[in-house]
This record gives sequence, C-alpha cells and structure tokens, in this order.
Amino acid sequence: MRRVHQDGDNVAVELLARLNGLAHQQGAELLAIALPTNGVIGSNGRLPSVVKRAREKGVKVLDLGAEALKLEPGQLRRSFLPGGHYVPAMNAWVADHVASALRQPARAIGGSE
Repeated sequence: MRRVHQDGDNVAVELLARLNGLAHQQGAELLAIALPTNGVIGSNGRLPSVVKRAREKGVKVLDLGAEALKLEPGQLRRSFLPGGHYVPAMNAWVADHVASALRQPARAIGGSE
C-alpha cells in the first residue's frame, strides 16, 4: 500500500460533508456511524475530533466509537477477529445501537442542530 497523503482526518471530514450535501440535494438524510477500530488502521484517539468536526459541518453522526471505548479493554479487544473485523456479537451490538438511534427523533442523533 502506498500512502499518498498524511491528511486522512481532514479528507474524511470533507468527504462526509460533501456526501451529506449530496444526500440533502436528493431529499435524503445521511447518518454517519463512527466505529472503533482494533488500532491497526488508525488510532481511536483521533475519532472524537473527526466526529466533532463532521458534526460542526452539519453531518449527523452516531458516535458508537465513544460508546465502545467505554467497554472494559479486554471486552473491546475480544470484539475483533484477527483480521480486524468485528465478531458477530459486536456486529449485533452495533446493529442494536443503530436501530435504537433510528427510532429516536432526528434531534437525538448528533448533528449541528
């Protein structure tokens, strides 16, 4: 893999903002979901800043990264398969949280409202 820049956080925020604009132009709503990683592809410590900046640009973000990082460290570590994907139980945890958030009023999901 060849690295072409060192600005992934800014690129992610700008792409989310552009996608949000395109969704609104089409009469749709975008809900970005922030998820923790196993640390191989990036630091979870950078996630709060990306979430905050995306929200400042009007993107609705369900921050499951912050929720997952509250888990006991061993439990979080056991949530990943060796290749970095989530175990089935973690996928179910994410699905439950997404379903719950979608049942809430729009203002309950993080955005810039």
